[in-house]
Amino acid sequence: MNRANVIDVLNRLLTLLYRSLPMYFQGARPWTSPESRQSVDVLTRVADDQRMYAQRIAKAILDEGGRPAAGQFPIEFTGIHDCSLDFLVRRAAEDQRRDLEVIRQCVAALADRPRLQALAEEILGNALGHLETLEEVQAGVMKDER
Repeated sequence: MNRANVIDVLNRLLTLLYRSLPMYFQGARPWTSPESRQSVDVLTRVADDQRMYAQRIAKAILDEGGRPAAGQFPIEFTGIHDCSLDFLVRRAAEDQRRDLEVIRQCVAALADRPRLQALAEEILGNALGHLETLEEVQAGVMKDER
């Protein structure tokens, strides 16, 4: 894969990570009740990991001679910042399922770049773990861990 295509794949990952619903939630800071602490904590952990991986992807893009292009948050996010945390967790889980397919495509596209593919695989594993956690919170399975 040529350098321009590698940068395109990395920017696709960057946008996916940096413009996610949990990242939007971090910036929007909607009102939450004390009872929603678990959902807030989960969304915060997801966003923290996504931010960390977005930084690593941005560095990889720079290392490849490209310019990181994180894009914009989907406009539809502006209409959901006042929704319930249950809704946001459910929506984040739906988005995560969709994003997993995109991440898998990026992993495959980076097959001839082992270092970058390994990073994409790490992101995939992290995303799978977060999906599991989001689904647990959504199902009410998780207990207060703190």
